Amino acid sequence: MNLIYYYEFSQRFYDDIVYLETIMKEIIIKYFTNEATDKEKLKVLEYIRDIQGYVHFKSVKEEWINSISKDLENHGLSYEINKFQTHLLEEQNVVNKKLIMHNFIYKYASIVILFLFVSVLTYIINNRLNNNVLSTTLLADKGNVSSIMLPDSTMVWLNSESKLVYTSDYGKNNRNVILKGQAYFKVTKNKNIPFIVKSKDFDVKVLGTVFSIKSYPEDKESSVVLEEGSIELYNPINKNIISVKTGERIICNSRKVLLRQKVSNSKKYSAWHRGHDVFYNSPLKDVVKQLNRKYNCNIVLDSKLYDLRVTFSAENSDLKESLDIISNILPVKIVNNESVIYIK
Repeated sequence: MNLIYYYEFSQRFYDDIVYLETIMKEIIIKYFTNEATDKEKLKVLEYIRDIQGYVHFKSVKEEWINSISKDLENHGLSYEINKFQTHLLEEQNVVNKKLIMHNFIYKYASIVILFLFVSVLTYIINNRLNNNVLSTTLLADKGNVSSIMLPDSTMVWLNSESKLVYTSDYGKNNRNVILKGQAYFKVTKNKNIPFIVKSKDFDVKVLGTVFSIKSYPEDKESSVVLEEGSIELYNPINKNIISVKTGERIICNSRKVLLRQKVSNSKKYSAWHRGHDVFYNSPLKDVVKQLNRKYNCNIVLDSKLYDLRVTFSAENSDLKESLDIISNILPVKIVNNESVIYIK
């Protein structure tokens, strides 16, 4: 009797697992095709935290990739398939390196990989262009810095809430990218195909050099800082082309006027990609905006303090250290009220 009861219990338990996996398979596929609701997306993330759920997720992912690959091969897109799979491996390596160096920061790196996987694969399915030219969109979520090696070995670091777009013929017919946000570039030299960054206020053309751009859509100003080599900057408003030399910073202000500035230490403007907080004579409202982006937090600044200027540098800092420095060098009071930080 006990054996029969045990058998029936085991059978029901097995049936429950099969039923759960069947339901989750449908939701996971909807997640890949960008058809899942927010509630279903959260359910997927919760599911993969369990080792058995994660193993099932990987199985569904491989099955789905194979089915998509066969469909794309039927349309003569084997090159894009190989490129996409290589891209996934490169991103996996990037995240794995970060895990080794900063395991305590990247506790949920598997979730970051999942989002990256869906973002990259979505462009293959949804963004098919004429002549089999596809577009890739790279995203850095709020509170994260992402790095990627482009097909020509150019290295790019994207700051929090930034986006970079390039097409599948990158490196063959062009080296054009579109930037919204902030990025640091180490461009591989190619005299035949210039590297061009298009942003909201200007285009930057280089052959091979090191520079950074800050051009968030919501910011009034954009800027480019050149660390090595030379670049050309094109202003679509007045159709002007200007040459920029090493150690120079070009600012496009709210009136769309380009201002040239000589800087003594150009690397301080790209210190964010090394995890440093560096500000030089910056309005406190700009400092707070950057801290909110970097740490994915909610700092509310009293409007009376917007134009208060601050200069400080904090290497490998965290939010608390930067806030402590601000409170020590400025006549302000910082109040931490659960999810909101007030500076008065």
